[in-house]
Amino acid sequence: MARYSDSSAYLHWSIVNPDAEEAIVVLQLEPDSGASGAIYSNRIRLGANSRLEGRSLVTLGNSERYIVSLIQQNLRVDKNDILLRPTPPNRLNIAVLTDDDDFPGASEISKNESLYRRLQFSNIRHRNAPHHFNGFAIYDLLILHKADLTRYSTFQKTAILDHVRKGGTLVISAAETAFSMQKAGLAELLPYQPLGTLEYEGLDEVRR
Repeated sequence: MARYSDSSAYLHWSIVNPDAEEAIVVLQLEPDSGASGAIYSNRIRLGANSRLEGRSLVTLGNSERYIVSLIQQNLRVDKNDILLRPTPPNRLNIAVLTDDDDFPGASEISKNESLYRRLQFSNIRHRNAPHHFNGFAIYDLLILHKADLTRYSTFQKTAILDHVRKGGTLVISAAETAFSMQKAGLAELLPYQPLGTLEYEGLDEVRR
C-alpha cells in the first residue's frame, strides 16, 4: 500500500519466511508503464520462520500502476500490483471492522448527496485486518462493529491500538463490541468501563 505525499509516498510492506532457514530477498518497486528500472530496491535478510514488516519512503513518477516484486536468487517469487489514485479532497474513507453476517452495510448512507463529504465504506473481516497500524493509513475513520476479536492475532489488535494511539479515530458500534474489547486487551480504547446492558423499547421508555 502506498499513500500520496506530493511526489513521494510510503511503501508499507510485510514479508513472511515460512522456511526453517534464513532467506535473503530483494524488495523491488517499479512502474508498470513500460519504463525501465526500479524506483526502489532493498536487500532484506529474513530469519527462519519469521515475519518482517516495514515502511520505506519512495519517490513516485507519473505512473498510476506500480509493481512490487520479491526477488530471491534472481527469480521473482512474489508480485503485487498497486494502483495509485489521489483521494478526492471531499471524500471520507471509513473502514468497518466487522464479522457480523447480518451487517446491512452502509450503501444508503453513501448515496446521501446532502452530506458535506462523500463517504466511502470498506468492510474488513478479521482475516483481512491489517497486521500493522500503517495498514489503516488510507482511512479517516475506523468503526469497530461486532468484530470477532477472539480471531484477531496479537499483531492485528496491536495495529488497532497503535492507530488510535497515534491519533486515529475509532467509533465503537454495538454494546457487545465493548465487552469483547475488554476481553481482547483493547480496554484502553474504551471511554468507559462497561458493566452490563439494558434494553428499552422506544424513546418514551428511555426517558422514563
